[in-house]
Amino acid sequence: MIIKFNLVPVSEKIEEEKKLGFRSIGYLGFLFLLLAVVTVIIIGSGLWLTHKERKYQRIKKMKLAELEKYKKIARKVKLLEKQNEEIKQKIKTIVSLKKKQGRFLKVYDVLVSSIGNNKILFKNLSIREGVVSLQALALDLEEVANYLKALEIQKKIFKSVDLKNTHRKKIKELTLVEFNTEIRF
Repeated sequence: MIIKFNLVPVSEKIEEEKKLGFRSIGYLGFLFLLLAVVTVIIIGSGLWLTHKERKYQRIKKMKLAELEKYKKIARKVKLLEKQNEEIKQKIKTIVSLKKKQGRFLKVYDVLVSSIGNNKILFKNLSIREGVVSLQALALDLEEVANYLKALEIQKKIFKSVDLKNTHRKKIKELTLVEFNTEIRF
């Protein structure tokens, strides 16, 4: 067995222990300070990221609302374009009908005004697209010929005047000529 003796005075020993304590307390303090700084940085970063996320969420909501607004506008524009096309089609139809109506009236006017002094009586008159079918009565063939010549003179209106048939018809004491003609315009 070995016995050790401590020859260092007690007062020096206490100072040495105190020095060691201050060093360990300084080291621990530094660690706590470092830990506090890192914790503050982490918490600050988390708060900053949360703030940024909320900001971007608000921006996203605003952009989505704006997108919906533009989608509604686009739907309205498509609807208005469709209505515009329908209105254009209606206008074209009306203009076409007006032209046809005016054209039919003009044809009818020429047909009636071409009678002039001729003794012609319309029995049946039908005007379709581009064709007039006329069934009429006249006193004689000369009246029929004069009427058809008067129609043929109207080259600006009529393309062709075709006599389909004629036959004599007796009505009471009168002998009349019934004729059918087809006129293209």
